[in-house]
Amino acid sequence: MRDILFRGKRVDNGKWVEGYYTELPCGSLGATIFSNDDELVCEDTKSYIIKVFTKQHTNYSNSNPLQVIECEKYEVIPETVGQYTGFRDDQGVRIFEGDIINVHYDDGTSYLTEVRADGNTLCVDIDDDFDDGNFTSIDFAIDRWREDGCELSVISNIYDKDKDADVAI
Repeated sequence: MRDILFRGKRVDNGKWVEGYYTELPCGSLGATIFSNDDELVCEDTKSYIIKVFTKQHTNYSNSNPLQVIECEKYEVIPETVGQYTGFRDDQGVRIFEGDIINVHYDDGTSYLTEVRADGNTLCVDIDDDFDDGNFTSIDFAIDRWREDGCELSVISNIYDKDKDADVAI
């Protein structure tokens, strides 16, 4: 089973954080909620990544192996939130929606592709031209690239590529 994990850029310092994604109402007493096509929508929300971790309780002993689950929430820029694909590149880096991947073939050729969402499917380009509509689910593409002996590297993402001058897709 695939880990359900998200990544987003923090509002307070611009650093990336991984965890569970949620939108919470602004203010302390709630927000305006209205119905939209059989769905409840909260008008004033902020986006958060919630990081969950466990640590040993201060009274830990071999006879009392108590662990405490703690959470931290970080407000994130909603446009930067991307879901984890369930895959890692050849260096062990997690691949998220919005990442830019270098696909390097053993004949020396390579190209860059972006992980995008198409409905409920995370997709990538498989022939170096994302705008031609020839893209497929990342599950299929990863299998194909592995069969072809490709090396995969996450080199940036669409939100940081302005800082990475060498990245152009």
